[in-house]
Amino acid sequence: MTNHQLSAGFIPLIDAAPLIVASAKGFAEEQGIDLKLKRSNSWAGLRDRLSVGDVDAAHMLAPVVVASQLNIGNPKAPMIAPCGLSMNGNAISVSNGLFEAMQATGWTSARDPAAAANAVAKVLRRRRGAGQDALTFATVYPFSSHTYELRYWLASARIDPDEDINLTVVPPPMIVDALKEGHIDGFCVGAPWSGLGAESGRSHVIAYKADIWPQGPEKVLAVRETWAHTHPELVSKLVRMLIDSAAWCALPGNAEELAQILSGTKHLDLRPQTILGSLSGRVIATEAEPVRNHLLFDPAIASYPWRSHALWFYAQMVRWGQVDYSEPLARAAKKAYRPDLYRRAFDDRGVADDITSDHADSRIMPGNIDSAAAKVRLFDDRLFDPDDLDGYFAGLEASLHS
Repeated sequence: MTNHQLSAGFIPLIDAAPLIVASAKGFAEEQGIDLKLKRSNSWAGLRDRLSVGDVDAAHMLAPVVVASQLNIGNPKAPMIAPCGLSMNGNAISVSNGLFEAMQATGWTSARDPAAAANAVAKVLRRRRGAGQDALTFATVYPFSSHTYELRYWLASARIDPDEDINLTVVPPPMIVDALKEGHIDGFCVGAPWSGLGAESGRSHVIAYKADIWPQGPEKVLAVRETWAHTHPELVSKLVRMLIDSAAWCALPGNAEELAQILSGTKHLDLRPQTILGSLSGRVIATEAEPVRNHLLFDPAIASYPWRSHALWFYAQMVRWGQVDYSEPLARAAKKAYRPDLYRRAFDDRGVADDITSDHADSRIMPGNIDSAAAKVRLFDDRLFDPDDLDGYFAGLEASLHS
């Protein structure tokens, strides 16, 4: 078999596992790919490396490919996502001081995102009444699931993320130190950084993505659109490689070996036990129960590039003034996710066309894998129907006046 040389960039996060494991466990070699991994420390840097061709593919924030198709966020080339890499894994954490202020409002549970958001709203009202400065929260990138989840969560408690708090961007490996140094009061970040913050005693997790959006998209495989058009066979090999790797990562019996692989100095350079905590859902060792579905690699759920997810991200970009609302832009956003390329990769494997609701919450996932319009619900039970964006925006507007 001829080996195709291919370079792929990643950020040191646990959800880069399918790419890292593809190299470490031979899944790349099985597809005839000579995979070279290149580590980056910021999403902007990785985006640019992919855009200019320094890497052929990348572990990427799911909304970045949507933003690239909309020509926002300073893209140098439009990207597409032929498959997903992971779901969930994020958490919202706050400083010790903010945590204590939230407790003073009577809040107690980190597993109820609505209650946590309302506690933050009460703290903000008290701070305004006392003439104190606004709180500052960090996310990892303006066009990230972290940003849209944090904004959505805050807005559920009538907190305006553009008026009532300060939002800033901090790369994942630096976010816990930024809180320690007092530059921020809270953050939304992917695994394992929330666990590391809690482990260090510097922060407290107050909400998990698994509770905010039970099966929310997180990272995707991103490639340049032009590269995909000129390398169709290699795209199919990449998708097959990642599906096989993700299936290995998803097996509970492989968790300890996976933690060892990811802990390497060329990868995350962290203690295996810290990584294992996130893989098992025990983000905080003292929690009575693990967080269910804290981080998902299961290819039956996490690998398919759902176009409804692309449109949900587009809707949030519209909601927060990053882009205009129009039918042509909605079509461009949907174009970022490529289920046709995903399916093409499996034409020779005899993969069934459907993923049944046995694999996932039937409110979120359609019965037919060919559907481009799975409806979505988050923790507030608000329906997002990608076929009715007008209705979705009207519902948001109505909620402001209720």
